[in-house]
Amino acid sequence: ISVFANNNWTTIYGQQPGGNMDTLHDLVTVAVDPRNPNHAFASSLLNGVLEFNNGAMVKDYNLWNSSISNQTVVSNYLAETVTGLAYDTLGNLFVGNPLNDNLLSVRKANGSWSGLNFSFCTSKNSVGQVICTSLNQAWAIFPDNNQILVYNNVNGQFPLPDASKTKLLSSNVGNGNLTGGIQICMAEDKNGAIWLGTDNGIVVIYNPSNIFN
Repeated sequence: ISVFANNNWTTIYGQQPGGNMDTLHDLVTVAVDPRNPNHAFASSLLNGVLEFNNGAMVKDYNLWNSSISNQTVVSNYLAETVTGLAYDTLGNLFVGNPLNDNLLSVRKANGSWSGLNFSFCTSKNSVGQVICTSLNQAWAIFPDNNQILVYNNVNGQFPLPDASKTKLLSSNVGNGNLTGGIQICMAEDKNGAIWLGTDNGIVVIYNPSNIFN
C-alpha cells in the first residue's frame, strides 16, 4: 500500500503491528474512513480486510475475528476473498464477500461485524465494486451475470435483506434495463443519480429512491 501525503510518497510493507504485509496477497480496493483520513481499510482477494491507521497496518480481519467467510482453497491456501469496500454516511464499512451466502458483511461504526445473508440470490460467484449512496443504499456489481444488487439499509438498522429490502437490477425492461453484457463500475453524482459504466456505454438511474416502490 502506498500513500501520497504532503507531496511525498510512503509505502507500507514488511512487518507491521498487525502482521507481515509481505505474506498478504492481492490488495484490490482501498476505502478511507470519512471521519479520519489517517484511518483506512484495504480488501484482499485471499486475506480478508486489512486495517491501517497512521501509516501502519494494525489488524487483519478474517474468518476468525469478523463475519467474513472463507470460500475456497487456492493452491492449498484457504482463501478469504474480499472485493469491494465502501463507507456509508453513518460510518459503517460495507464489504463485498463472494462465494457464500453473506455476500455483504458490515464493519459497523462501533467496530462490531455483521454478515448480511442473501441466500435467496442466485448469483454468489462474484461481487465486484461496492458503493454506498446518500440514501444509505448499498449497491454491489455481480459481474458474472450482469446484475446489480441494491440493499436498502433502512434507518441504518441493517434489516434482514429479504426481497422487500433487496433488488436485483438486470437487463430486463422495468427491472433496470441495464445495457451491455458486463457491468464495470458505478458512481453516485451530487444529485443522487447512480451512473453505471458498462461495456456498451453508460446507464443512469435518476431516481434510486423509487427502486423499492
